[in-house]
Amino acid sequence: MKLVHPLQISIVIPLYNKQATIQRAIGSVIAQGIPEIEIIVVDDGSTDGSAEEVKAITDKRIRLIQQANAGPGRARNAGASHARADLLSFLDGDDEWQPGFLRAGLAALERHPEAVAYACSYDTGAFAHRVKDKVSLLTSSPELLPPPTAETDSSRMKIALDGLHSSSTIVRRSAFHKAGGFYDRDRCLWGEDSYLWVQILFMGPVYWDPTPRILFHVEDSDLGFAVKYRDRERPLATHGLEVMKTIAPEHRAAFFILAQRTAADDAIGLAESGQIIRCLGVRRKFRLLKPRTLLGDARRYLKYVRRRVIGKR
Repeated sequence: MKLVHPLQISIVIPLYNKQATIQRAIGSVIAQGIPEIEIIVVDDGSTDGSAEEVKAITDKRIRLIQQANAGPGRARNAGASHARADLLSFLDGDDEWQPGFLRAGLAALERHPEAVAYACSYDTGAFAHRVKDKVSLLTSSPELLPPPTAETDSSRMKIALDGLHSSSTIVRRSAFHKAGGFYDRDRCLWGEDSYLWVQILFMGPVYWDPTPRILFHVEDSDLGFAVKYRDRERPLATHGLEVMKTIAPEHRAAFFILAQRTAADDAIGLAESGQIIRCLGVRRKFRLLKPRTLLGDARRYLKYVRRRVIGKR
C-alpha cells in the first residue's frame, strides 16, 4: 500500500485464542482517529476463530501475520520486525485503548525527543483492588523522569518497571531493537515483557502519564495474575546478569538492585512450589544467601511437602 503521509506509529497486536475480544481491541485502535498508523496482528497459532475475526474487519491498515504457536514474546517480535514506523506500541488482544491514548503518547514523544518511551496509567476496573496501577504511584502529573540510580528506592524501581505495561507503552523502534525485543525463547509466558522493559527503563528518560488511557481486561487474561507460573523463574532472573553487561556502566548498580529484587520474588515462588534446588540456584546467582532468607525458603518448601503428602492421603 502506497503511503500518502508517513506512518506515525506501528501497532502490534499478538493474538492467541482471543476470538471474543480481538475485534474490541482492534476497534479501540481504529477509534483513536489517527489515519497514519499500521496495525500488525500476529496470530500465534490460534485454534479458535481469532484469525477470521481479524479478516472480517475491512480496514486496509491491518495486516495479519500467522505463525505456529511460539509464545507472546515471539509474536510481538515478529510484528515489530514488519513495522515501518519509528514508534512502536503493543496491545494485547484482550485489552483496549481509551480514546486519546495515541494522541497523548505521540504528542509527548514529539515534545521530548530525548524520551525513549511513553507510559500511561491503566484501568483494571473491578480488579483494581488486586491489580494496582503503578504510574500514578510514580507521579501525580505528566512528567519526564530519568533512569533510576543506585540511590533510588528499590520499591520505586519495581513500581517503574511494572508501570511499563506492554499495552500502555509507546517505545521508539530504535530503542526496542537496541534492547533486542521481548524475550522469545522457550515459549515463555511469564516475564517475557519485563525482560525488555527493564532495559528500556535504564536506556533513557521515560515520559510518565498518570492518566488511565487503557482498559486492562484482567477478566479476559489467560495468565491469572501470573500466579500459575510461579514454579519457574522469569527471564530477568535467569538472564539478568547477562543483560546487565549491555546496560550503560553508570546504571548497572541500579539494574542489579532491580534484577536482584525480581530474583528474590521468584525464589520465594520456586520454594513455595517445591522447586527448592532452582530456588537456591537463583539465590546463589544474585547473592541472596542470608541465613534468615534460607530458613524462610526451607519453611516454604516444607509447607509445600506437607500439602503434597496430605493431598495424597
